[in-house]
Amino acid sequence: MKDGLPGSWSSSDFLLLGTLVALVVAALWWWFAGADRYRRAGLLAGGAAALLPLWVNGAVGIVGTEDNPVNLMFVVVSVFGVAGALLVKFRTAGLVRAAVLAAALQVAVVVLVWLRDGTTVPVAALLLAIPWLLSAALLHRARVSASMP
Repeated sequence: MKDGLPGSWSSSDFLLLGTLVALVVAALWWWFAGADRYRRAGLLAGGAAALLPLWVNGAVGIVGTEDNPVNLMFVVVSVFGVAGALLVKFRTAGLVRAAVLAAALQVAVVVLVWLRDGTTVPVAALLLAIPWLLSAALLHRARVSASMP
């Protein structure tokens, strides 16, 4: 499938990505098997939110090509989200805050790149905040349903 164009993927690239996604989903599902369905869904959305910028950057890049150093700023959001989850020890209330902060950081990075370089940042870069917000909403729902009798 390689045709020499930037962003072209070989079958091994797809296999690697599929394996990575499957391992993350399986690990989260196994780790939180006894958890409420909203909590599991929120954790999966958070995992997807962290993986998506890595995937897009590795494939084609968010700003320009995948070799553009500005794209590393988008990876920082994923690192921040994972670090936040570890810092709060996967407690639901803390995960909600970490996901909201990661979404805010995602928007801040888009604005910063736009202001700094004056480059056109794709609208899709802003859309990367949506999985973080979905994760926060689902985890909040899990927290509220856990406190109900």
